[in-house]
Amino acid sequence: MKLYLAGPIFGCSVKECKRWRSYLTEQLSKINIKTKDPTRNILNLQRQLEQGIIDDIEDIVEQDKADINICDGIIAYMPFVSIGTCMEIMYAYINNKEIYIIADPQIAESPWIIYHATEIFSEFYELVDWLGVRRC
Repeated sequence: MKLYLAGPIFGCSVKECKRWRSYLTEQLSKINIKTKDPTRNILNLQRQLEQGIIDDIEDIVEQDKADINICDGIIAYMPFVSIGTCMEIMYAYINNKEIYIIADPQIAESPWIIYHATEIFSEFYELVDWLGVRRC
């Protein structure tokens, strides 16, 4: 199984973008689940944001969509509403992917989140435990 790691990028520091993705990648590898991290080129993107110019918007979006296409599903971390994450959820949904959401309780109550989610969790460890049991 391979899961795409959707979550906030814009408005977040590199550390904020990478910390939870690194943690989940490590934890999921213990139960033989691979991840696809859209922040693998984050330093280049951050430089462009600092300059106020993103010259490869199409490349960014198309690469994210291609990554979702090769995955079995996505994990969408939503500590707050992120437009890109919402778009990735919808893209995954219309492509029949599993959608696991880790969200703040107020976000998790959204009818749109409930409708499109395969499962919703409030903590990372809950998702990892659930996937571990489900895969046994």
